[in-house]
Amino acid sequence: MVPRIHHGMPNAAPRRQRSRKTARDHHHIVFANRHNVKCTLRSRSLNGMGSDDEGGARSGRLVYKIGPDVHPILGQVLDGRGWRSVSGDDDGSWTLNWQHNRFPKSSYMSCAPHQRLNHCQKSSGITKKDALARQLRRMRNTFGKVYDFSPETWILPRERDQLSARFSSNEIWIVKPCASSKGRDIFLATSAQLTESNDLSQMACIVQRYIPNPMLVFGYKCDLRLYVLVKSFQPLKAYLYRRGLARFTTQQYSLDVDTLGNPYCHLTNSSINRFSPSMSDDKGGIGPGCKWTLARFFSNLAERGFNVPRVQRRIRHLVALTLLSVAHEIVPNRNCFELFGFDVLLDCQAKPYYPQSLLACSAQTGSPVGG
Repeated sequence: MVPRIHHGMPNAAPRRQRSRKTARDHHHIVFANRHNVKCTLRSRSLNGMGSDDEGGARSGRLVYKIGPDVHPILGQVLDGRGWRSVSGDDDGSWTLNWQHNRFPKSSYMSCAPHQRLNHCQKSSGITKKDALARQLRRMRNTFGKVYDFSPETWILPRERDQLSARFSSNEIWIVKPCASSKGRDIFLATSAQLTESNDLSQMACIVQRYIPNPMLVFGYKCDLRLYVLVKSFQPLKAYLYRRGLARFTTQQYSLDVDTLGNPYCHLTNSSINRFSPSMSDDKGGIGPGCKWTLARFFSNLAERGFNVPRVQRRIRHLVALTLLSVAHEIVPNRNCFELFGFDVLLDCQAKPYYPQSLLACSAQTGSPVGG
């Protein structure tokens, strides 16, 4: 089977007559390498989307059920597209069941053919930093340079001794607790500082080689938040949403050792930078806040002479290869899908690095360009 990443959106509305396709609506890019890891990436228009949902076809209206801890914006969007909601204790009439927490195995077994759940069985591996790092290391050992987007990573506390033996005095590392999110408890340190620290002896975390030359925009470090909906892992079929985000630090980047403890200089998480004293300042070139639309970011790259289509192609390859690394663990089931957020870092040559994946189901909007 050929895994596919589609640049667009999956079918999600009652079927309508499709308009005539143009060369602009569709194009195909095939990526292959000497290890026969092959991905077909399709760009498609958002117009004329149909649906293969059997329940919607029978009733003429799609029905959703969402959990109490899911942000209301999801229901608002579905209502606006003509869906109908049912209460939480309704077990049979829904088409889509969207919950924050994982479903029990019985939920997958009891699904009718037309029903969909928003989590795949055993897909949590891609959302855990240590598990994802382990899978990407395995794939790099097997397939070589095609997986060179993942920087050197060590999983603690199990690999603490190997990491200590690897240290050299002039290196900088970034430490990420396995169970944290939104940038909590992430910090940077030199090899010497980590060697002297006792905090890592029992800490469940990953330690990654810090990318010292990140992409800067007007002197500010940035990364990309991308949204990927996986319709199937076996075969791999996924959709990359066009309207992602570029996220910035709120203080200009510096590699001086004195700045390593400053999160507003090194971390792009908006949940951290919202507390920065310069968050609302009109930062030269960036403006107030810490986010751009993805379209604005790529426009800036193009103005600076970067080959944007090539950068976008490499990002799609990174997404596809990351999903392939965990596809074998996912229980095949046509009644489920998964929505992920990928945080992708570019270096100064616009090479993409290490996706830190997470579930993207909160759907919150905290700024004019999204959450």
